[in-house]
Amino acid sequence: MLGFAKAENKNDYELERLQDTLLRISPEALKLLVFIKKEILPELRKNIEFEFSVMKYVPEDKERLLDTIWARQSVSEAIMHWIYENYNVNSQTVKKQYNIGSEHNEVLSVKIWGIEHKITKEKTECWPELLGLGIFRITVTGGTIGSGSGSSYHLTDFGLRFMDYISEG
Repeated sequence: MLGFAKAENKNDYELERLQDTLLRISPEALKLLVFIKKEILPELRKNIEFEFSVMKYVPEDKERLLDTIWARQSVSEAIMHWIYENYNVNSQTVKKQYNIGSEHNEVLSVKIWGIEHKITKEKTECWPELLGLGIFRITVTGGTIGSGSGSSYHLTDFGLRFMDYISEG
């Protein structure tokens, strides 16, 4: 169970928090976390590796820099990008899948938009739940007078540990 048996200080181990979260999380949110672990985390890790590879740093600062880079990785943006690439009528993947050329086929476009809408709802509906459980954190950007603001969801360190917990248990 995520290292509990091997933990030197079992009092500091967060087994109760992990189990409490497992009791409170919905099946849909669990399904989303499995998707994130399989499809999204590998891409985020590639982003981190690339960004880190071009940095100059002293070895003592490596952990802090990696944490800083990780903190900027938006799970919500990565999910929306995945949806676009795999379900948007304008993506090259979808154009190839449906053999879409330069002609406009409204019936096919409506069908594809419907699929993309369904997948978007499926992949985004649990975000507030995951925020409330401490698996996600939210970052709000912008918001000055006269401009819009935006928000993005990021995985917390606890969220990463929880995903390991459910996949090892």
